[in-house]
Amino acid sequence: MNNDKVNPAHYKSQCSIECIDAILAVLGIEGTINFCLGNCVKYCWRFKNKNGEEDLAKADWYISKSEDLLVSLDFKDGRVASRVDAVRAMFQTIVGKNDTWNICQEIPHE
Repeated sequence: MNNDKVNPAHYKSQCSIECIDAILAVLGIEGTINFCLGNCVKYCWRFKNKNGEEDLAKADWYISKSEDLLVSLDFKDGRVASRVDAVRAMFQTIVGKNDTWNICQEIPHE
């Protein structure tokens, strides 16, 4: 049995590919980066009130995935790169303080 809390087996249950790969096929690289960034923010937002360290591990997985996808872009879109950097900074601030109180100050506004 797969006890991985970040990538549990049920994300592969429909076929041999992972759910994130299906999302990539449907949304493309930039869309999937945005999806990952949104999930990172969600897990950072709720970690103190829901799953604690497990949510932070999931947030880290999503921000890392968005960084990996950014590298795979044929061109460096400054807007996408700045969103990834801003969410990474937010994540590191939250992990460093173990607090969500200042999260609204960390969210980039366009």
